[in-house]
Amino acid sequence: MKPVDDFFRDNRELFDADDPPEGHFNRFYEKLKASGSSGKTRILTMVLKIAAVVVIGLFLSALLYKGLSLYQSALAEDSCLNTELCEAEDFYSKQAETYYRRIEKMPFANDPQSRNEILKELREMDAQVVGMKEDLKQNPNDERIIHTIINYYQEKIDLMDMIITRTSVSSNAIL
Repeated sequence: MKPVDDFFRDNRELFDADDPPEGHFNRFYEKLKASGSSGKTRILTMVLKIAAVVVIGLFLSALLYKGLSLYQSALAEDSCLNTELCEAEDFYSKQAETYYRRIEKMPFANDPQSRNEILKELREMDAQVVGMKEDLKQNPNDERIIHTIINYYQEKIDLMDMIITRTSVSSNAIL
């Protein structure tokens, strides 16, 4: 064995001699009671600690949720396969909405059914673009599909412009 262990074993009575004085534990217990640390105070302290942990947890959860939603929106923005196509789509969709609003307000010789049919046909044309976008997802570098989509938007805008022009001319001729 080690010499330190032998020393402790041989001189055990030297180490057992320092017991606390008589009544020490009673005095300590009385001081503990006098310090005001009652059961109600400990319970209140514990409840406050739990409430603080819950508030911090909710705050961190809200931050995490907001961060994930920002991340997902950033991913959605990056879903554009071709920047040229995205810019063209933004431009033409805004222009098409302007034309849609103009067509909706036009009288069409007081025939709302023909206006509704024209608007329905124009909206159905957008289904073709969805099909072309699916093709583009399968072949993201195919310039022909990109140019076809852009060309389609241009043709649609030209068609809408022609409808507005002809309807305006016919309504002016009647007046």
